[in-house]
Amino acid sequence: MIAAATETTSSAIANIILLLAMHPEIQERVYQELHQVFPEQESYVSYEEMMKLNYLDMVIKETLRFISTVPMLPRKASCDLVLSSNLYSFIVSVLALLNF
Repeated sequence: MIAAATETTSSAIANIILLLAMHPEIQERVYQELHQVFPEQESYVSYEEMMKLNYLDMVIKETLRFISTVPMLPRKASCDLVLSSNLYSFIVSVLALLNF
């Protein structure tokens, strides 16, 4: 269990760094926010200071939405469902694996 948690965390961090490197304007905005919240280097970061990092929080959430660290999400239908294309139909007892 611990190995799985560290793998997903390290993958998420790697994806965040990758996307920041691909988008230098976003990286600069995160950098400026960090310098605004932490003008001096400190060894202790308070919860209140972390809550001020709104843009960084949005970057992290968007990265997790854009590049999922979990490749499949199991979903169980809560009611019978037929999609408008009639290509797929799910009944309550079906477990669907959504691949990304």
